[in-house]
Amino acid sequence: MLYLMSMKRDLRFNYYLCGITLAGFLLRINHTWSESITADEVSALLRLQFDSFSEMLQNGVKPDGHPAFTQVLLWFWTKLFGDSEFAVRLPFVLMGTASVWFGAQAARKWFGAASGLATAASLAFLQFPIMYSQLARPYAPGLFFTMLAAYFVARFSEERKANWKHVAGFAIAGAGAAYSHYFSLYTTLLLGVAGLFLVTKENRKLYFVAALSAVVLFLPHITFTLSQFAIGGVGGPGGWLGAPTNEFFGAHFFYIFNSSLGLMIVLLFFSSVALFFNFRRTGKRQIAMFFLWLIPMLTGYFYSVYVNPVLQHSVLLFSFPFLIMLIFSWLPYDENSTWSYRYAIVMMIPILWYITAYKPFRLTDHFGRLKEIVEVYERTEREFGNDKVDVMFNVDGRYFIDYYRKRKRKINVSNDHYLRFDGKELLQLREAVQNSNADYFVYGWSTRESFPAAEDIIRDKFPCLIEKHEWFNSAVYVYGTHDNCYPAIPQFKFIAGFGKPRDVTEKWRLITNADYPIEEIEGSSMIAHKLDSSHQFGPAISVRVGDVISNADNTLACHATIKLHKSDADVVWVMEFIRDGKQLLWTGHSSTKQVDSSSREWQHFYFVQRPPIDLLPSDSIRAYIYSPNLSEIGFRSLRFVSREGHRGIYGNRPDYQ
Repeated sequence: MLYLMSMKRDLRFNYYLCGITLAGFLLRINHTWSESITADEVSALLRLQFDSFSEMLQNGVKPDGHPAFTQVLLWFWTKLFGDSEFAVRLPFVLMGTASVWFGAQAARKWFGAASGLATAASLAFLQFPIMYSQLARPYAPGLFFTMLAAYFVARFSEERKANWKHVAGFAIAGAGAAYSHYFSLYTTLLLGVAGLFLVTKENRKLYFVAALSAVVLFLPHITFTLSQFAIGGVGGPGGWLGAPTNEFFGAHFFYIFNSSLGLMIVLLFFSSVALFFNFRRTGKRQIAMFFLWLIPMLTGYFYSVYVNPVLQHSVLLFSFPFLIMLIFSWLPYDENSTWSYRYAIVMMIPILWYITAYKPFRLTDHFGRLKEIVEVYERTEREFGNDKVDVMFNVDGRYFIDYYRKRKRKINVSNDHYLRFDGKELLQLREAVQNSNADYFVYGWSTRESFPAAEDIIRDKFPCLIEKHEWFNSAVYVYGTHDNCYPAIPQFKFIAGFGKPRDVTEKWRLITNADYPIEEIEGSSMIAHKLDSSHQFGPAISVRVGDVISNADNTLACHATIKLHKSDADVVWVMEFIRDGKQLLWTGHSSTKQVDSSSREWQHFYFVQRPPIDLLPSDSIRAYIYSPNLSEIGFRSLRFVSREGHRGIYGNRPDYQ
């Protein structure tokens, strides 16, 4: 009788869980065939371009910062099913979906059916796990194996007599987590330690055997791990990730709930009501869930601050389910009660509504695009002719564009041009623009420094903007030389100038000693001035933040026309952000990175900067040029302008208040 009742409860729970898991699968599989491949995914495919499996391990896995599982999976998978967007992403979608099932089963064993269904709904419908279940990167495998490990720890702790299936399951799960991502390894290691306090005394010996077996299974990877750890993180000198600040903790908690204050309040309200009316005492399981979530985040934070930055939202995906289990651990436990199920079902409605109706999830709202950049360029080629269009791509490498250009289109891509990453990208762009004989110029960038001054450099020769397509962390622009094209974006909003200003407002202040030597301009009556050994700093333009920009997506552009008298001459555009007389930020750009040092002609020199995100309207901006090596430099037509900028380039950012 008890067995039949237990089986009935299992069937009932699994019936509801199947529905949630299926819905989670549909959300994950949606658009995987049409969304642009991301730079992260292409980087994984690029590391497959070797002649043999052993060569791929040595040259594709070892120099990377992740364990081998994802690359090994993709090596065999793409040989069987190809490397289309859908084919590449499918195994990760399946593993992300399976995480919903095993996470829910673990939560049910520890905290009851309602908690299990609430955990399933959160894993199935929150944006955080959906996004990293679509991406062909190590996150979905790491989450899958971590949840599988949690499932077997729960079985060790809840079932009277463990057997070899429990041992094999936990060993495979633990090793799989270690082979997937080093943060999933760390989280599963902490889970293994927590398991010592959760498993029953009768199962403890077999649990030790299972844990030891997981370690043994990972031993073949140790040489790769040691080599990868020697490389360090993705921050520090030459890295792209900065150290986190104290604000990261609150920002991450907010991020977990789709960065939605309303959704966070609703879910925490459901949890608080359950806690208020629940008479179960907080026990070691809740304590274990809390530390399984907190310790990886604290470890990542302090390692990032004192050693090398590694902490991002993505690496905390593996510990995130334990926070969800903790939050919903006080939901009604009685599996025979209809209210336990009803409460969990009502709770999941706002999450499902948010992700399907209010703000449907799209992967390319969070990652830079490549496919659309190629499509715009190829459409421009077809419309005007190949010989009439030149292009410059600013991406991580040729393969990132060739994924669409060469592999899918099978066309000649020898005329495609790419910026080299040598610190003088704008000089490369200037040379490409000036040497172009085309009537149209396409500039596309994705998941790199966008170089907002590129617009000014291109418009020196191609003054008309024909098309503009801007997305999250990516964009493509089409410029032309003809007068009959139309400007797709507003022209400069002129703010201030020195020399011969146009449309000058009354909201700026010019700081200058007005005693600069005169620089003659051959064949012109215009006035120019010089910097020299006794005049190191040029005039400074000062303006209040609130008078020129409204948020951090706006851009501030400085323009000077300069003449270098020697090849080693250097002039720097400087922009300072000041609050209450104290400098918040100093940033500058050297002419050596942009202009032709061998030329003795007048040249345009641009510095375009996105302002900091935390400015106040009352702060001030000061812009000026100076010569760090006291070179003799002619200058004229200093200008300072503000622009609308690339809205949403790094997500939605609030206006300055």
